[in-house]
Amino acid sequence: MILINRLFDDVFTNYDRAFFNEDHSYWRRDTHVRSREHEDSYEYYVPLAGFKKEDIKVTIKGDEALVQAKKDENTAAYSFLIPEDGDLSRLSANHEDGLLTVKIEKAEKAKAIEVKIK
Repeated sequence: MILINRLFDDVFTNYDRAFFNEDHSYWRRDTHVRSREHEDSYEYYVPLAGFKKEDIKVTIKGDEALVQAKKDENTAAYSFLIPEDGDLSRLSANHEDGLLTVKIEKAEKAKAIEVKIK
């Protein structure tokens, strides 16, 4: 019963966000966003062909990154979850050739440390 209530709440809460705020990111979560984990960072790749960097806005809300792009009549919105060990103070984004790359450095405590054996 709890699962049904949560599903019902999620659908209608996010429907309200999409309808009233024109925030469609929940419905596109991870659909086209690709990611790669490196030893010291995470990278997310968001396809935004036809948009310039001035048309793109990246917002962090809690543990979620929202990417919104708007140019004339064209809009795009995506979201992805930020890993718990991501360091938001060292976040960067780059837009090149229609691809937005968001890089999140790992927190120092999450990085692998090699221990030398004596």
